[in-house]
Amino acid sequence: HVECVRAICANGTHQALGVKTTTDNWNLTPVNLVYPYLAKMGHDPTSARDAIGAAVVCPWRQVSLPFQPDFPGERQWNVGAAKFACVPSTRATSHKNWDALLAHLGADLDGVIKSLEWTRAAKINTGGEYLKAWLACVVREPFCHLPYLFFYSPEENSGKSTLGEALPLLIRPGVQQVDDCLTGSHFNGQLKNAVICTVEETDLSQYPLARSRIKQWVTGEFISIREMRRDAYTIPNTTHWIQTANYLQACPVWPGDTRISVIRVAPVKNEIYKGEFLPRLEKEAPHFLRTLFDFELPPLLGRLRLPVISTTEKCRAQEQNRTLLDLYLDECHECAGGRISFREFFESFHVWLPDNERRYWSRRKVSHGLPSRYPVGAGTDNIRFIGNLSLTDGGAPGDPLVLSPVGRLVTSKGE
Repeated sequence: HVECVRAICANGTHQALGVKTTTDNWNLTPVNLVYPYLAKMGHDPTSARDAIGAAVVCPWRQVSLPFQPDFPGERQWNVGAAKFACVPSTRATSHKNWDALLAHLGADLDGVIKSLEWTRAAKINTGGEYLKAWLACVVREPFCHLPYLFFYSPEENSGKSTLGEALPLLIRPGVQQVDDCLTGSHFNGQLKNAVICTVEETDLSQYPLARSRIKQWVTGEFISIREMRRDAYTIPNTTHWIQTANYLQACPVWPGDTRISVIRVAPVKNEIYKGEFLPRLEKEAPHFLRTLFDFELPPLLGRLRLPVISTTEKCRAQEQNRTLLDLYLDECHECAGGRISFREFFESFHVWLPDNERRYWSRRKVSHGLPSRYPVGAGTDNIRFIGNLSLTDGGAPGDPLVLSPVGRLVTSKGE
């Protein structure tokens, strides 16, 4: 018996059927087309049902393993996984156009990078080298988490979108434009095999879900994939993110953010027509890939494989995104071990608010908007309190309050 039909499943759920073509390749095929295929192969209806039944009884497991074979073994099917668009050269020679592109895009980071201890230890001296390290992590450690890169420039001839257009010269498939996934679509199948996700010219500040999805997908270990007309299933997270926009406000960079690197891109001084520049990049791609494989990566320093670079532009973005609640907290006092009833704080905040803003700030919104260092939980007599906060000078600090598993405020020592 020659296997001609395969069933594929993910997380124990049947997902699709695959058939073997005349060129010995395997393609996912709708069920209604499998029967005509089997008839063409000489199967009568009974043997066709038997072939499909045998496939379902012994399915292949769908996996997403970037840069690995289609069939890595143990009945795993690496469907549509990211591949290298070219074969890396055995020895890297000049790739001056890739170097020039990264140097231009990363120039805003140059000054900050020179002042950081970890970059000096890692021999990363410029923003271009930081971006090169970012790409090296993608191709060598695709399951690692990396900073969300936000490139912006009000000037049209800055070249900020060129990297997104050039990346398919290195990785294809695996580079996806995924604006819809962040702006509210219920379906996110584009993330399934993506290793680099690009967002181009979309103002994410207009979409409330974008912030929470960035937090979840930049550092989450797994992603729940929901495709049209298919059951949701969970896969390991291999996404790494690049956003480009004209304005700083287009990326939801909030106070306290630890995921996003904000990079302003200057206008190009000697612009090269893309029809000429991209073929240059394509010619250099095998050599640039070799350099990425040979690049000496820094040691892991936190939950992100590379630390976020904080620039003046990021501080500007955070300041612009401060809410009225953030501004009011500046007038309060952080006091480790102190507490204030939620009702007292809420009423005081509402007195402080402008009249036209009060209706927008419900108790629920205030509770959810408080930074994690101010936990909200039950205290004595089941009254809700905010921990580590005082409307006035709280005096000498004590042990910080945290939220217990049952929702009560306790000291960090568990008392």
